[in-house]
Amino acid sequence: MQHGYSLMYDVSLDINNYYECVAKTKEFISQNFSKDCQIVTTGFGHVGDGNLHMTISVPGYDDEEFSKKAYELVNTFIMEFTRDSKGSVSAEHGIGYMKPKYLSYSKSPEMINAMKLVKNAFDPNGIMNPYKVLPYD
Repeated sequence: MQHGYSLMYDVSLDINNYYECVAKTKEFISQNFSKDCQIVTTGFGHVGDGNLHMTISVPGYDDEEFSKKAYELVNTFIMEFTRDSKGSVSAEHGIGYMKPKYLSYSKSPEMINAMKLVKNAFDPNGIMNPYKVLPYD
């Protein structure tokens, strides 16, 4: 079986929610996508520190509209599950380019402001990793 896109996640969850995230994501996918679309969900990680790596394989490079819909629905679900479980939207691989808008799901406004102060101290011109790590106002 061939798949097109891989949606990859690196979240941190309490051990009580660790396995539940994968199971609930599979349930969400089965309720929101037809059975024949063959979306495959796998999860693995570090149970000791709660880092969960999830990979969701979405079929077809040729159906960009479907892939975009799948990404938006699944991404929102996983980020909200993580927020509601009091987890972190990024465990060890960083916020990067795709997740700054979700940083507030696991960090308070005060924490984000402190992070911005530290970043600005080292990068006052904003040239190091622009548009990554922190949300831009």
